[in-house]
Amino acid sequence: MIITLSLLILYTSLTIITETVTVKQPTINVYTELQTKYSQTLVCPCTQITLDYEKFISFHPTFHQICSSDFVTTQWIDFFLTDVLFLANDVRNMAPLYYRTLSTFCNLSVDTINNALLVFNFTEYVTKNVQQINLFQSQTEQIVNLFKQTTANSYLQALSVDREMFSGNALFSGLLTNYRFALVGNNSDDETVDPVIYDHYYANGTVSDSCSCKIDPSTCGIPSRIANLSEGHSMILYEIPGFWFGCYTIESLFQSTFECYFNQSCIDQIYQALASTSLYPFNTTVMIYNSSNTQYQITTKIQQILEQLMIEQWNDQISFTSYYQQCNPQFCIYTYNKQGDLTYIFTTIIGLIGGLTTIFKIIIPPIVKFIRRNKRPQLTVIEIEDPNKRSIEQIQHQRIYTRIFIILLSFSLFIILIYVSVENITQIITVKNPSIDQFNQLYQRYSNNLQCPCKTLSIQYQNFIQFNPRFHSVCSSDLVTSRTWLEIDYPRSEFISDKWLRFHTKIDDFRHISSPLFRLLNSSCQLSSQTVNISLLTFNSTTFTTFNLISREQFHARTSQIIVQFIENTARSFLSNFWLVNNMTSANMLVSALLSDSVLTGYPQYYYDGYYEYDGYVYEYAYEYAFDRRDQIYNSNITGSNCDCQENSFCVQQAVIYDLNGTSVLFHIPGIYVGCYLVEGLLQSDLQCFYDDLCLQKLIDSLQISTNNSPLSNSTSKYKVTTNLLEILSNLMIEQWNNESFYENYFNECQPNECSVTYSLTLDNNGIPENDIDKLLFWNKKSIYFEFHYKILIKSTSELMKLKDLCRIQSLYLTYNAFKEISNNKITYSFIGNTNRKYRLPNYNKNRKVFRRSTDL
Repeated sequence: MIITLSLLILYTSLTIITETVTVKQPTINVYTELQTKYSQTLVCPCTQITLDYEKFISFHPTFHQICSSDFVTTQWIDFFLTDVLFLANDVRNMAPLYYRTLSTFCNLSVDTINNALLVFNFTEYVTKNVQQINLFQSQTEQIVNLFKQTTANSYLQALSVDREMFSGNALFSGLLTNYRFALVGNNSDDETVDPVIYDHYYANGTVSDSCSCKIDPSTCGIPSRIANLSEGHSMILYEIPGFWFGCYTIESLFQSTFECYFNQSCIDQIYQALASTSLYPFNTTVMIYNSSNTQYQITTKIQQILEQLMIEQWNDQISFTSYYQQCNPQFCIYTYNKQGDLTYIFTTIIGLIGGLTTIFKIIIPPIVKFIRRNKRPQLTVIEIEDPNKRSIEQIQHQRIYTRIFIILLSFSLFIILIYVSVENITQIITVKNPSIDQFNQLYQRYSNNLQCPCKTLSIQYQNFIQFNPRFHSVCSSDLVTSRTWLEIDYPRSEFISDKWLRFHTKIDDFRHISSPLFRLLNSSCQLSSQTVNISLLTFNSTTFTTFNLISREQFHARTSQIIVQFIENTARSFLSNFWLVNNMTSANMLVSALLSDSVLTGYPQYYYDGYYEYDGYVYEYAYEYAFDRRDQIYNSNITGSNCDCQENSFCVQQAVIYDLNGTSVLFHIPGIYVGCYLVEGLLQSDLQCFYDDLCLQKLIDSLQISTNNSPLSNSTSKYKVTTNLLEILSNLMIEQWNNESFYENYFNECQPNECSVTYSLTLDNNGIPENDIDKLLFWNKKSIYFEFHYKILIKSTSELMKLKDLCRIQSLYLTYNAFKEISNNKITYSFIGNTNRKYRLPNYNKNRKVFRRSTDL
């Protein structure tokens, strides 16, 4: 016994047990300490599960010092105002617009960030429990980085649409930086002239190294300089480092750097050039470059700085303390493993002894009974003291009472049995760590009462929704990537003589619009792809919040709705920016250098004087003309009537290829139209000619270009060959989104620790279920009734046995009273055991004054 007890104590002292501890009102220091020790099991439920980002994330961005310098002030811009004319590519000529544009970008960056922060600050962070510190830092850093990226991308996307629309429509710059014009006498009126506009060529040292603003409007240009005119030639006084002169002011700014503004000698050269001519003198100081305070180099292009929203540092701060205070957990629960202590050893031994005692009480009596069953009956003498004297009438009353009690008890048990059998009992069954199959079985049987709380309430879409968009075949064809198509224009030799003038007067000449058209088609593909990528970046980080696990059908219904809404919103957002710029262009009556929207006529009696430089020679404008704008008229091939661009900006006419040696028509291109603006003509065009081998070859031959292009394939396209580009662009140039949603991934992210079923049960079940889970629930509820009825049955049987013994004793009392005169002393009754519990008639031994009755021991 002692050895057994010692072994038991040793075993319990070495046993590993799990202890659960609850900590009330934990402070952040307590939580930090608990998380360090019990990170795997610590759970601290939040009292507030949704928190605004501004409660624990803050931004204090600092911008590039150019935005707070003198170089974006009105005083510096006015410093370049003068009444002296300079060459077009002279810094003194373009500086006012250049610095005003730079100032605008600084203001736009500030406004963009402030507007984005208004939305970001009120975005909600959803957590059911206090996040682990490392996990919280990782998630919030991801949120912050995503905010920075999406804010910059949205800003650049809108800017890209503006740039592509300006250059695609070949809008004429008032600084004559992208297109120039020549004057041709009007045959119908000797006093008027018609300007012919042609693209500007910039030669970077040699003519062979030249570029055209019609073909490369974004990158074409030369370094800016300060120059004086001398005998028909320009004399360069100083070349401004980092100052680029391009086709548009915005493109000039993008290709420039800020290196001059960190150089005092560069600023002095500008001062010296404007000292005697500036109408508003102004003194400024250079910026100080400190590599420790900036992320940019002196030679970093302004385009790269704009891509970062002109920001030096975001200075974002993430506060776990603020998050914890807002979460405000009222308690924390954690579990840990430990070896058995004295309390555990004591309770285990006491419990084991108590359990063994109960077991022995159950199994020992039958064993003893079985052993004694085979022995001879023995005489057992039971001495009964003389009971209280009762009358026969009292005994009869007690018999009646007993019978009435038995009847009432039986009736009550019957009523209780019927009541319990039909009564609904609410029962809760819990399944720990359910699998998908188990959840599906439970949902099929108990869909209305099933609860499976998600461990992770907010799940990012990217974890269970994927997109793999396939774009229109034209976006991967040579039509938008090959320089052959992007550089289609009149031969350079045509500019030597006056022959080129007659071609520029034809608004439907495909050679005149082909290069901008194919470049605009390429831009449409790129902008669509950029829009989709930016939208997907935001979409993937959006969270799907479910407090309880939802079924596969509910999941697919909700995700289908989310996907449809995302596709519609993405296309709508792109088109809204697109049409905004297009409508602003036509509403402001901006002139296209292709003269597709307007006809300009020069009238005499006005004097204009100016200079421009081409191939190293300076040319002077000296004529007395003012220009009047008239609307372009198109003979629509669609409606068969004339169309005025001022009345309808969607006027179009079929494009034609003319013979270079004359005015004869070589080819009417099916599906290609020219319009008031190139964008509007492109949107009403289709690509049918590029699907047809014969049509494409005739187009190539008419343009006299060398290319091995194959026709576009329509085998896997959802569009017809005659579908116009407006419809295709409305779908973001996408053929198929190829989206998928994965319920298994959602289930794994939700990670329900348990599923609970709340149900009402009765005894009217018609059968036993087949699946394992329902069998478990079935037998569980049946066991409740079995246990209840078993206890009632045992209790009733026990009471009946007691009543039977009482009746037997009362019968003995009657016998005792009948023979009371025999002896007034103590009476002894003997019971002799019999295995069949059949009683023989009592025998009376007069000598011993003893009754004998056979009974069981």
